[in-house]
Amino acid sequence: MVAAMQTARDRFPEFWSEISTDYKRVIPALGGLMVKAYFHDPEDSEGGEHMWASEVEYDGATITGVLTDRPGHVHSVRSGDRVSFPLEHLSDWLYVDEDKAIDIGSVRACDQMRRPRRSIWKKVSNASVFRMGQDSSSRWDKTRG
Repeated sequence: MVAAMQTARDRFPEFWSEISTDYKRVIPALGGLMVKAYFHDPEDSEGGEHMWASEVEYDGATITGVLTDRPGHVHSVRSGDRVSFPLEHLSDWLYVDEDKAIDIGSVRACDQMRRPRRSIWKKVSNASVFRMGQDSSSRWDKTRG
């Protein structure tokens, strides 16, 4: 998991290049643009949680988005809040291209931990491709563009 999160940070420029180009299109080709980051309450030194944000923006130093997850332990943010964080807190990124969710690893790693025999991930040039709709119970169905 730690290696996947570092890879997500290292390869964030690739992600940003793809989505910033897509933002400029008259008709966007990509959907489900999301980033996952670590959030914690400032007064709680015990830990936090990794959560997804959509409507991603990046100014070269800070990533901003709208929190899509409902926090379980963190009380300083809520689903729907506009959140900002440094690249160092990024743990994954994801976008949907032609009904395939492209991510860098932590989603695939979690999927393999939960369902090692039923993994539906396929390795494609150091990124993962998740075939949309193969698992009707998948939370990724909501990312369809």
